Amino acid sequence: MVRSEAYGLYHAVNTGAVSWYEFAREAVRQAGADITLEPIPAEQWQAPAVRPRFSALSNAKLAGLGIAMPSWRDGLAAYLGSLGVSAGLS
Repeated sequence: MVRSEAYGLYHAVNTGAVSWYEFAREAVRQAGADITLEPIPAEQWQAPAVRPRFSALSNAKLAGLGIAMPSWRDGLAAYLGSLGVSAGLS
């Protein structure tokens, strides 16, 4: 059976892989906040679930439909802008 319509599970995430530390660092930078962040290894989180070392989601199915997602930095800037925060953008 050949399907011509979109079906199934679709991940919709901004493009580009980023760690939580990198995301927080960029949020602080974009907000113009004077905050010092210190990365910690995932082992120190003591999360109840075991997490893979790399688990970025893929937009491959969206791309196949011609849908392009913005970068995570642009998405973060748009979100912070919706909150009225844009002091640190360069």
